[in-house]
Amino acid sequence: MTSRADARGWGPGWPQNNASKCTTITGAKSGVALTVRREIAPIVKFCVDEVERREYLYDHGPMDPTDDWSFVNRPIRGTSIPSNHSWGLAVDMDATLYPQGQRKKRPPQWVDDVWRKYRFDNGAPWANPDPMHYEFNGTPNDAKFLVNSLAAHALDQTPAPMPPSAPAPKPDPVPAPSLEDIMHVVTLAFPNRTERWF
Repeated sequence: MTSRADARGWGPGWPQNNASKCTTITGAKSGVALTVRREIAPIVKFCVDEVERREYLYDHGPMDPTDDWSFVNRPIRGTSIPSNHSWGLAVDMDATLYPQGQRKKRPPQWVDDVWRKYRFDNGAPWANPDPMHYEFNGTPNDAKFLVNSLAAHALDQTPAPMPPSAPAPKPDPVPAPSLEDIMHVVTLAFPNRTERWF
């Protein structure tokens, strides 16, 4: 289990409400929304988008239950110890598919590897297993370093590092050309044609 966030420089957690220090990110592909600490928001967004680019979606459409959870000001269930959720440093992904307390069902290993590469521990190996749970295990300075690293990759247009287990992303489908695009190409190809073709 990750050490408490206050011991890593994040300040107090529950019962202090850290909602004002959080922001909401939205997954580019599925639209899954997660409220997390501002300092780690770009890292969470990157992990969600990378996992989904590799065809593992967190939001499965209109019939999918709302089971992707993030910031909530509470203690760890059954204790008076602040949960890392109360700092906005933890997310639960596909909670109904991978419920707490069981070891048999968990996300694919490569999904865990992507999150781990960016300093998130998964709760699957805990004494009370929590395979849906990912929590940032670094300090505020670690978060700043990772965000700067991701920004540098974006600026020089090189892909950010992925674990070897992550499958290659499927290429984005080529969008069908619009009628205007087709007409533009036809006009360029046949500039002297005057009659309408369709």
